[in-house]
Amino acid sequence: MNRNTFGTFRTVFAALAALSAPLAAHGQTLISEDFTGTTTSNPWSFFADACLTASTAAGVQPSGSGNGQLPGCVAIQSTYNENLVGGQNGVAGPTQTLPDPNGQGALRFTNGNPGGYAQHGA
Repeated sequence: MNRNTFGTFRTVFAALAALSAPLAAHGQTLISEDFTGTTTSNPWSFFADACLTASTAAGVQPSGSGNGQLPGCVAIQSTYNENLVGGQNGVAGPTQTLPDPNGQGALRFTNGNPGGYAQHGA
């Protein structure tokens, strides 16, 4: 390889490295959430019957730069005219036992009714 070819190769390599550097700098954001409390620390979109068992707050969908907030299970309309049952204080039968204590809740997607009723929160 003569000196001119080596210089051209080095210039092309440096240019390619400079162009690819911004691509390598992007990574995925790590999000951590346990859904056991009365609120969440990240914005979440939700629909149907998804709710936090430890919360009583009304849900707010995220918009623009504002954070969304999942609703508390006692704040949503009861599913198919049934109380949302179970949780940390759960008992057998239709008795309302929510909200759960802060730190002991969960993210609920369905009511867990034996019939199911095609419940599908997300």
